[in-house]
Amino acid sequence: PARDRTHAFGSVTNTAVLSFLDLKMYAGLTVAGPVGSSYRIDYIPALAGTNTWQWMTDLTLPASPYIWFDLDSPYQPKRFYRAVLLP
Repeated sequence: PARDRTHAFGSVTNTAVLSFLDLKMYAGLTVAGPVGSSYRIDYIPALAGTNTWQWMTDLTLPASPYIWFDLDSPYQPKRFYRAVLLP
């Protein structure tokens, strides 16, 4: 809000601007191997004996090492990842 102050030398108006940033933190995985090789990226929500790894995506390595980001991770409470080399 604006605030006016008046004194012997005149008046001053102070204005404050409040901004909010929507910061998200993304989980990722560093994959190192021969460039051009293919990997399957899997995830699991918890490290327990009853959970099964779930397919997330396939990745052809464009560089090595390569950092892959899970763009859905800010909306998940917890995830663990693995990269599996495909034949």
